[in-house]
Amino acid sequence: MSQGNELFNYIETAGDSSRRTRWVLLVMITTCILIFAAFLNSRKANWINARVEVPQKAYNDFDELFARISSADYKKKKLGDLETLEDRAAAFINHYKIKSKTEAEYWLKGYINSKQNYIQIIRVPFIFFTFDVNDLGFISGVSLVFILLFLRFCLWRELTNIKAVFEKAKKDEKCKDQWYTIMSMKQVLTIPPNDIKKEKLWGILLKVIFFIPLIIHSIVAYNDYITKEIAYILSRSNINFLNTANIIFISVILILTISCISISIEIDVVWRNENPKKTAKQKETSSKPIEPAALEKSSQPEKP
Repeated sequence: MSQGNELFNYIETAGDSSRRTRWVLLVMITTCILIFAAFLNSRKANWINARVEVPQKAYNDFDELFARISSADYKKKKLGDLETLEDRAAAFINHYKIKSKTEAEYWLKGYINSKQNYIQIIRVPFIFFTFDVNDLGFISGVSLVFILLFLRFCLWRELTNIKAVFEKAKKDEKCKDQWYTIMSMKQVLTIPPNDIKKEKLWGILLKVIFFIPLIIHSIVAYNDYITKEIAYILSRSNINFLNTANIIFISVILILTISCISISIEIDVVWRNENPKKTAKQKETSSKPIEPAALEKSSQPEKP
């Protein structure tokens, strides 16, 4: 096998490791989005709770509210002026043309069923897995820990492969710049040094991606902690276990995040050190002859 073909195989292998890293990052970001969406629905001040609260009020006080919407004072109000729950419940009856308490009950039951079936029970897409919303913190922690662990292994392998390619390329000085260019063309999330200074900012922003799991799980864990009094109604032991597990998960996620960032920075350092322009400049500096005047001055003994 020729030197060029062998080096090409090295480059393809390094490119595969970079693709694996990108796929793991894509899975990580998708998982974080799904976790955050589930968290938004699990909050006390979410949309589904508001959808239940307003029809509940409309059902409980239907006769009074139905009479209010026909009054002159109510007709003068705009939708932006509905501050109280009573005003919103009256607007709900008026907007959906509800004519009886039976209709109000129908709307209320529909929203309650939606809350029970789609909010309190979370359905995970793709794998058809369901779990209680109170277990979101535990499922989130386990998922993010394993994803970050796998990401750390992929980054480490990418670093090792890139070093191997550049070590191999040093034996082919004539085509070294060409191999560097080919390698850089296969990168997406790693930004090799170039003449575009603005790209340095994007390289820094890419490191922020590694913090997303830590931020997302910290939000979920904080929500579990501040709503523990409500969870005590169902099970005190479960919520205590969940809060303890959240502390452990945050610690492990923090350690893995720091490890991933450090490896990513080391990959950037390798690219920067192997930049052809930098190595050419170093060779030019080292091969530059020393001027006789400077050599004579350096050879003179220092005066006491």
